[in-house]
Amino acid sequence: MLILGRSLVERGDDVWIAASPGWADMIEFYGLGHVRCGVQTDPAGDSSALIASWNRDGRARLSRVLPGMRWWFRAMVADEADTVDRLPGDLDLVIGTATSQLSYHIAELLGVPYAFAFLSPVGRTSLYASPFVPQWWPMSPAMRRLSHRWPEQFQWRSVSGPVQRWRSEHGLGPIGAAGPVALSMYERRDVLALHGYGRGVVPHPCDLDGRQIVTGFWRDPTFAEPLPRYVTEFLDAGDPPVYVGFGSMSDRHAAETAEFVVDSLVRLRARAMIATGWGGIEPGALPDEIIEIGSAPHDLLFPRCVAVVHHGGAGSTGASLTAGVPTFAIPFFLDQHFWGRRIAELGAGPLPVRKSDLTRDKFTAAVAQCLYDDQLRDRARRLGAELRTENGLDRAAHAIDSYLEACAPALRS
Repeated sequence: MLILGRSLVERGDDVWIAASPGWADMIEFYGLGHVRCGVQTDPAGDSSALIASWNRDGRARLSRVLPGMRWWFRAMVADEADTVDRLPGDLDLVIGTATSQLSYHIAELLGVPYAFAFLSPVGRTSLYASPFVPQWWPMSPAMRRLSHRWPEQFQWRSVSGPVQRWRSEHGLGPIGAAGPVALSMYERRDVLALHGYGRGVVPHPCDLDGRQIVTGFWRDPTFAEPLPRYVTEFLDAGDPPVYVGFGSMSDRHAAETAEFVVDSLVRLRARAMIATGWGGIEPGALPDEIIEIGSAPHDLLFPRCVAVVHHGGAGSTGASLTAGVPTFAIPFFLDQHFWGRRIAELGAGPLPVRKSDLTRDKFTAAVAQCLYDDQLRDRARRLGAELRTENGLDRAAHAIDSYLEACAPALRS
């Protein structure tokens, strides 16, 4: 969302991001306005501890994930409700994300158009199952289409009580029991849905109606912070390294994972950098050819790597595929499994291995395939070249302009 916001600022729009205080510095770096949402001062917030609790025995079990997500969704309602009085008074458009619970209702209250911004495919299609259901379930086309309703309804039923109360307090009518996604809000013709992923990675389904726009990944290295000096020095000192990092994932077995990851990389004689992220991996003592790094912009770092290992998050997947380097995904939960399978189906990386199933031998074999399978490396390179021709930010901006023009007559009446 930051890079999308920055691209809109570049063309002359004023953009405000509603986020916790922990994101204020990053939002300012991108030249965006900040509206405080909640009180959390750590960008990881409660998410890090929550994700760690899901993975406490190495498996993200639904019995733990679902109650945790329900709590998180309800917390988002409370945080977003607190932002209404701080919003600028002349908004032309509200854009919500998949985790936003009140943005649609805030747009209705303000009487302005509304758009969704997604990094994973959302919409009732028979082409693929919802990214938020287990990807290993065998499904007919009808079941794949039906699978998209489950996350919609789970999310709505998690927050329907507090959302309905908020609407009543602000003079808005109640929503039916099926929620705003009944008849799918994602497919309604009065709502714009921007899908920020590569058109060459997930094809646009022909059975979706409404304003569904697959734009391409939202990436622009010119917006990124520069690589830290010690990272640049390491990159310049030898062969391109393997990158290993799990981003915003947390894991109570992070030290054990790091131990066999380092051992595998040493056996493969690969230079490497291990990104600690929010606690998904915690390396100890490292040999000279492997370094530990903190935060670094993927758009600048990944093109200088020989292979990338990550958790299969939508953003990390977009960065590694666009860079044109082989990618090995180790999904923890949710849509990460979808992206891991998609990487393999595109021939840009090995089959994904669930974090709970990861072993030293599986990690070594997958990274070796990334390093030495010439056909795989060539497919990754060609896919990256294709994706770099897609200007997802421009396409998103044009879609927003067209949408606002279409909404203008209704707003004037």
